[in-house]
Amino acid sequence: MKNNLSRYIILSVLVVFGLPRDMRASTADSIGKVVLLKGEVRQTIGQIQKLLREGDSVEDGGIVKTGATGSLKVFLQDQTLLYLGPNSTLNLDEVRNRKVPNISLVEGQIRAKVMKNIIASAISNHQVKFIIRTKTAAMGVRGTDFEVVYNEANKVTSLVTFEGAVAMIKIDPTQPSSASQTANLVPLLMSERAVVVTEGRFSSANPVLPQVTLPVKISPAQFESLKRSDPNASNRSGPAGTSTAAGTTPTKSFVSPIPPGVDPKSFSSTSTSMEKQVSAALGISVDVTKSQGTAGSNPGGGTAPATGNGFTVAPAPPPEGQYNPKTGSYAPPAGGFLDMKSGLYIPPPPGSSFDPNTGVYNPPAAMGKFDSTSGSYVPPKDFQLDAKQGLIPMAPASEVSVANGARSPASAAAQPGVSAPRTGTA
Repeated sequence: MKNNLSRYIILSVLVVFGLPRDMRASTADSIGKVVLLKGEVRQTIGQIQKLLREGDSVEDGGIVKTGATGSLKVFLQDQTLLYLGPNSTLNLDEVRNRKVPNISLVEGQIRAKVMKNIIASAISNHQVKFIIRTKTAAMGVRGTDFEVVYNEANKVTSLVTFEGAVAMIKIDPTQPSSASQTANLVPLLMSERAVVVTEGRFSSANPVLPQVTLPVKISPAQFESLKRSDPNASNRSGPAGTSTAAGTTPTKSFVSPIPPGVDPKSFSSTSTSMEKQVSAALGISVDVTKSQGTAGSNPGGGTAPATGNGFTVAPAPPPEGQYNPKTGSYAPPAGGFLDMKSGLYIPPPPGSSFDPNTGVYNPPAAMGKFDSTSGSYVPPKDFQLDAKQGLIPMAPASEVSVANGARSPASAAAQPGVSAPRTGTA
């Protein structure tokens, strides 16, 4: 009897004190639970890595990473739902015991649905609910349903709001995240420096631009497909123009994420030549007296969306887009497609038809389409979307390298030193 009692006491001590902290504190450090999981998803805490399963806890300080076919849905303790898409990494090192939790999207896609009662509390207290941060942008969350995409290849962060409103600012990618920096982000996200992305609109932080783009409407039809699609579906990222057909290879650039015809290296310039470049590319006037506007005015004749979730919402830019050479603010033409993998926006080109009912331009078939089930962007035939170069045509199989490293006559005769311009980054 004594021996059994001694063994029980020893075993109890080992269970409480003998296990590593990362194993025995899962309940205490839990910030949420996995309610849906597909494919391979791993959580790393310190030096310990494990495969997640449905019902497992997601812990403070953890890094969650999904595989190519992996995705998960996490129900946080504050009743926020987070959806992490394929090939995505989420850092949860600044969540627990923070006045304003900070979630870092290292790469990939995340969709969040915040309970409306929590939003109402945040509005009444004049604060953001939490912050989602990438290397190039920070989003102050008050919106009830939105999605963020960050592509490490081109350093582009894109945000689309499905319901409510989300504030967004561009940040310095060379500065690491810290608790003090997170606290400093809150007043910036509540200031006029931030753009407020309301329902149906998108905004982007691009390395070639000095600030976040002004929010514009994406294709209304694509928006509805994205809104109702399952973020955890295997085709959620869609073909997105990222796969290259057998026997083909990308060649020169076709569409840039900045205005076509504008030199990316001089995009932030405020010279008159820059003014002419943008004016010619967008087909609009960039006269400072027209595009700059005044407080409470509606620059360019755009319509102002309703105030969203306690944020001060600026007047919407005109649907044809605008550029202010003094401030560097830029709005692409409205009505384009948003690629949810690369983060790139494919704007309707000059000459696109205008729909007065939706207030956006309709991209022609030559600019591609979207999958009606997933909302994913689908490039036009014989084109693919490259994260750095934009929409590019594929060369015929006869022009690519053949077996054993030999080259076809067509590729061998290609002009030396000619390469595609980089349009996704500076």
